[in-house]
Amino acid sequence: MEIYKIRKEDLDFKLLEFLVKKFSYLSREQWTAEIETGKILLNEKTCSLEESIKLNDCISFQHEIPEPSVNKTYRILYEDDYFYAVEKSGDIPVHPAGRYRKNNLTTILAEDGFESKYIINRIDRETSGLVLFAKNSEIANLLGKIFEQHNIEKKYILYVYGIFPSELQEKGFLSIDRNSKIRKKKKFTTEAEDENAIHCETLFELIQTQNGISKIMGTPKTGRTHQIRASANSLGFPLIGDKIYGKDENSFLDFIETGVVKEEFG
Repeated sequence: MEIYKIRKEDLDFKLLEFLVKKFSYLSREQWTAEIETGKILLNEKTCSLEESIKLNDCISFQHEIPEPSVNKTYRILYEDDYFYAVEKSGDIPVHPAGRYRKNNLTTILAEDGFESKYIINRIDRETSGLVLFAKNSEIANLLGKIFEQHNIEKKYILYVYGIFPSELQEKGFLSIDRNSKIRKKKKFTTEAEDENAIHCETLFELIQTQNGISKIMGTPKTGRTHQIRASANSLGFPLIGDKIYGKDENSFLDFIETGVVKEEFG
């Protein structure tokens, strides 16, 4: 039996809505069936679809929650009395989400004896790079403000299909890609296509091109989820090895279904 304790960020949802949002490895219909057949307990009692959740409620899962395998290797690149910097692989989420309740960086760090509750920055599961962790709330607030005020410059290296221009300064909007089968996939457009579109700006610079593949650097001027990956793909340069923003998004759907990464060709 798996047990999940409700936290502040989980509130304002009915039980069913919470399960659908938090644990997307099952569909709404499947979670409905889990609740109706008594496989989900709320505070050790059977519950209804309209059940509300409260802080510190405990949800018990009467089934094993499958977790995809991840690359658990990491390196502590810097540490002092105030914070430390961790280099993570491009195959692990930073914090618990969805199916990744144990196979995530913060949980693994905690198991290895590192304080990991004060996360300063987050990067996508499929992005390798540095994640900063503060050692107390005061330092976390200080570093958080530095990031909020954009006093930290972030740079990302991408490998994309196609011959990329020497430089592109892209200003536009990110919104949900309604034509995609992937619920969380986003697209970049120069004009806002709906009221939920979010402004974003990225500088792309070409580093090297060889055999139809370009190595580029992306410098985000705004900090939006999937900003660089979605922007590059929407500009016609899908990312190599990216299951969502690569050439074939079906590889991501297959991964969600099976937990197996298929090789990418062409």
